[in-house]
Amino acid sequence: PLFVVDGYILNGGLRDAVNMVPVQDIKAIKVLKDAADTAWYGLRGSNGVIEITLK
Repeated sequence: PLFVVDGYILNGGLRDAVNMVPVQDIKAIKVLKDAADTAWYGLRGSNGVIEITLK
């Protein structure tokens, strides 16, 4: 899936998300699976999108 942190796309995927985002700084995590929800991200979001919002 595509990982997005506060609107910024992480090109390294899960590895970057785990290494760059301290757990204590996470406010919310939203998993987008439906085509209608991921359409804004185009082809990059075709396998789903995980949006992480920081505090």
